[in-house]
Amino acid sequence: RENDTTVFMKAGEDYFVLSRTGYHQSPNKGTDTLIHHAFMVASEDFDAAMAHLEDKGVEVLLYEDVGHRSFSGRHAYFHDPDGNSIEIIDLQGEGDEDAPAYQGRQRRLPKSHLGSA
Repeated sequence: RENDTTVFMKAGEDYFVLSRTGYHQSPNKGTDTLIHHAFMVASEDFDAAMAHLEDKGVEVLLYEDVGHRSFSGRHAYFHDPDGNSIEIIDLQGEGDEDAPAYQGRQRRLPKSHLGSA
């Protein structure tokens, strides 16, 4: 499926996403998470994954538990040791195509490893 800024492609059980940014962006720019690799984590494993990040001292750059235009489900971003942005997703379904385009959602960090916001 596609919208005005993003094309979602599925190959087998895997997804590939292309996004139009309108400008060049370095993939390792500070705390920005637009350019990233995303991995789906089973719902029953998501809290354990968040706890693992906390136990290892990994800074969670962004946590959201609300759905949006792209997909519904919890997700969190962090950097790998090389500074690349990584996202883990508790994918619950496709997003709301009628939702407005990305306008800078409220960014929330988890209060605990359980992702309470």
